[in-house]
Amino acid sequence: MPEKAIETIGEFGLISEIRKWFPKGPDVLLGIGDDAALLRTNKTCHQLVTVDTIVEGVDFDLKKATAARLGHKALAINLSDIAAMGGIPKFAVVSLVLPTKTSIRFVRDFCRAMSKLARRFGVSVVGGDLSRGPKIICSVTALGEIKSGHAVLRNNARANDLIGVTGTLGGSIFSKHLNFTPRVREGELLASAGVSAMIDISDGLIQDLYHLVEGKK
Repeated sequence: MPEKAIETIGEFGLISEIRKWFPKGPDVLLGIGDDAALLRTNKTCHQLVTVDTIVEGVDFDLKKATAARLGHKALAINLSDIAAMGGIPKFAVVSLVLPTKTSIRFVRDFCRAMSKLARRFGVSVVGGDLSRGPKIICSVTALGEIKSGHAVLRNNARANDLIGVTGTLGGSIFSKHLNFTPRVREGELLASAGVSAMIDISDGLIQDLYHLVEGKK
């Protein structure tokens, strides 16, 4: 009997399967399944780790997206994940796959836009990796921190909770997804106010709302 293809279970079905194959270590407070992993570093502060990848032809079209906007988005989606946990982003490493014919100007504009956003939120880009390939791929890993016991987990949502969003929804057709502002300050404020759950809705309100209410009664 042939093995099932991943298209039969979808992205989130595959994540559920992958979660089974990686046991949590003793200092992993929260592993696969939220916007970021939560790791025990000391008694007063925990570390948040998240990674996101954007792929040419899947997540962006070079005919519509400038290098600067791609550099901004590649970091912004990671900062948004840290924000959704109520944390403060601190560091990032960047893996960049480029065709050999890519112009130096493209890479410069990409890095300058990413650096601008990093400075705005006090994030240091501390390393990464370069490789060559047939299309542009960028993967960013961001690290943040949060006080012990203050992380906001999506699985804490409860029946009768009020549901709210920050900012306005929609606009991807007008490339808003390439130039949005991560809600780091808002996430920190909401976490300190005691909200029960938060989630980054970069996959869309309806799809991500399902992850908040899944299994809740």
